Amino acid sequence: DVPDELRPTVLEQISNPRDLAAVGLVAIGGCSVAVHNVIGVYGPSYELAQKASVCLGGLNVVATLAQLRTSYFISDRLRMGVMDDAALTVYAGLYSAAATWLALRTSTFCPPEVVALDGVLPWIAATIFAYSIFGPAITLAEHYRQGGGDDGDLLSQKLVRASRVLSPSRTPQSVPASLSETELFRTNGLVFIGVLGCVFVPACLAFAVEG
Repeated sequence: DVPDELRPTVLEQISNPRDLAAVGLVAIGGCSVAVHNVIGVYGPSYELAQKASVCLGGLNVVATLAQLRTSYFISDRLRMGVMDDAALTVYAGLYSAAATWLALRTSTFCPPEVVALDGVLPWIAATIFAYSIFGPAITLAEHYRQGGGDDGDLLSQKLVRASRVLSPSRTPQSVPASLSETELFRTNGLVFIGVLGCVFVPACLAFAVEG
C-alpha cells in the first residue's frame, strides 16, 4: 500500500498534459454533446461542441505520443500487462484516437478526405476498440493462472515489451506475472471500459462496409 502522503494530489495528477486534455474532453466536449443530445438541440452550438470534442481528442492523442517519447510521468518500474505505465498510456492513447476518429466520422463536418479512408480507418478503430477489452482480459486471465511463466512467455509480458518501445526502462528488470490488489481493481475497471468500447465496433464495421 502507498501512504497517503506519497499519493499525488488532483492538481499534480492533471499536470500531466494528457490527463489535462482528457479532463477537458469530458468536461467541455463530452458533457456539452451529451446535454445537446438529451434536450434534442442540433444546431450550430451542437456542431461547436462536436468540434471541441474532436480537437480535444486529437490533442490527447498528440500528448500521449509526446509522453511516450519523453517518458514524462511514466514510471521506470515495469508492471504486468495493461497496468504497466507505458502499456496503460498506449491503451489510453489508442482508445482516444479511435473515439476521436468515430466522433469526426459521425459528425456533420467530416471532411471528404477522412471519408475516403473508410476502407482502412474503420478496421483500425474496430481493432482498437476490441483491444480495449482483450488487453485487460488477457492481463486478468494470466494473473489468475497461478505462477505466470518465464519472462517474455506471457502475452501480457509481450504487451509490456511492445509498449515500452518508445519508453524503455532504464534498468534491466523482468515483467511481473501477477497484479497487486490495487492493480487488480483497476484492471477490472478497464474490462468494463472495454465492454463499452466494443459497443462502437458495429458502427466502425458499418463504415468499413459502406453501410
